[in-house]
Formats: sequence, C-alpha cells, structure tokens
Amino acid sequence: MTHDALAGTPRDSRQLGHQGMERSIAESAPVGRRGTVRVINASLPRTGTATMAAALAILLDAPSYHCGTDGVGGDDAPIWAAAARSGNLPDWAELLDARGYASIGDGPACFYWADLAAAYPDAKVLLVERGEPGDRGPWVASFDAALTAIAPFFRTRWRSRRARDAYDICVRMVTPHCPGKVAGTLLEPGAYTTDALATWYDRHYAAVRAAVPPERLAVVRLGGGWAPLCEALGLPIPDVEYPHKHSGASTVADISEGAAAAMRPPVALVVAAVGAAVAATTAAVGAWRAARAGG
Repeated sequence: MTHDALAGTPRDSRQLGHQGMERSIAESAPVGRRGTVRVINASLPRTGTATMAAALAILLDAPSYHCGTDGVGGDDAPIWAAAARSGNLPDWAELLDARGYASIGDGPACFYWADLAAAYPDAKVLLVERGEPGDRGPWVASFDAALTAIAPFFRTRWRSRRARDAYDICVRMVTPHCPGKVAGTLLEPGAYTTDALATWYDRHYAAVRAAVPPERLAVVRLGGGWAPLCEALGLPIPDVEYPHKHSGASTVADISEGAAAAMRPPVALVVAAVGAAVAATTAAVGAWRAARAGG
C-alpha cells in the first residue's frame, strides 16, 4: 500500500472488512468531508494512549476521544458493540463531529486508522513508539498484562451487558487484526510469543508509514513530552505541564478494577431481583396455604 491510497475512491458500504491493516485508506470512508477531527492516533493500545488523549485535548483545545475510556469501557460501548455486531463502522460524523471531538485514539479505532484518515483528509496521523528503537519488550509485556487483567471478566460476561458489549467489540473489531486470529475469537493472555507480538507491532506501524504521506504523518516516542509532539504536529508548546495519566502498572490495575465493576450488576437491579423473588415466594406460600385451608 502506498501514499496514493489516500486518493482512492471509497466503496459505498462501510463494512469492517477484517483483512488486517493493509487496506486502502479510502476503502470504507467518504473522502473529502471536513469534520472536527484534527489528529488520528493510529498507535496500538498500550502506547500511552490515555496520556496522549489528555495531551491532545490541551493542544487542540477540544475533547479527545479515547476508545478505552469513552468507547469500550465507557458510555459509548453500546454504539461500538452495535457496530461490531452489524459488521459496519460507527458513523464518524455522529460519534465525533457532532460532539466536537478533535482527536481519536486507542483500540478499536487505531485499527481503522485508514478509514479515519480518509474521512478526515486534513487530519494528522500520529504514531507513538514505545520503547527504544527495535526493543518491543516493554510494549509486549504491557499488552499481555492488559490481556491478563481483562480475560477473567470476559469469560464470565454473561453476568453483565457492559461486559458482553466490550467482549463483542474486542472479538469482532480487535482480534481479527491480531496475528492468526479471526473474528469471534478471544485474544487470550500468553497466546503469543514475544516475537509474534513484536512482529504485529512492526507490521502495524510499517503499514501506517507506507500509506500516510510524510506531510500528514507525525511520529514521536512515548515519554518525550511537549517538544517532540508539538514539533511533529506543527503546534506551539503550551505553557502547562505535560499530562501523565497512568503508569503501565496502574493502568492494568484500572483495567482490572473497571472490568470487575462492569461485571457487578447495579445495586438497584439486585434489590429489585431479590424483592421480586421474595414477593413470588410469598405469593406461592400464600396460595399453598389457602389451598390447604380450602381443602
């Protein structure tokens, strides 16, 4: 795939198309529309996406859409789950433009960077590298730790609609892009060797670099702060401290705690269910007693 892919003619449908990352940028999205999004973070999950979302919100003076907190783990999970189940991408105009978002990142959006780049032709495409050049160890360890934190809750997803939504998003919009995985299968912790995950990382970043023209591509390294990010995006350095949302360990803990919360049914539902059960039991006992008394 080359830079010319950006000028291609899009198809009418907006199906997910699980062919991996090496798809035309114009494959699923309308070219030429002007929206609110100015930066598309195409970086894989576990590359400081929450911190980058906070930084972009400051730089662009507008909300930043972070799929992990706004989408999969947030109030928009039903939107993404409906998209996943239908096999179509969300309506970017409704999801982002109508609510004034100026950037988007994290999974699953990062796997549809091509569609977003076509939908927002004026937006920069950002890549955040994690670790030293050629060293994929930190990213692999962080990614596998996140899988370990979330996997137990996916296995008992029947207990929570939110967990079922998150599960469908992951198995239909994330795992199809992973090495050797297909839609509908769960990405299990420890399922891949370090080399396999490192190869996936390299291929994803190489695909973005090959498709996005240099003038649209912004590449920085995790932990660099304002200077390299602002230089890459062509923006002035703000007079505020660079945000730091989480360390790797705390983020994994947040994932685990958030998943556990999602699995717990609301107290009101528990109370209602218990109340209904008690009422039904009381009515049954009353009927039985009445029947005995009448007999």
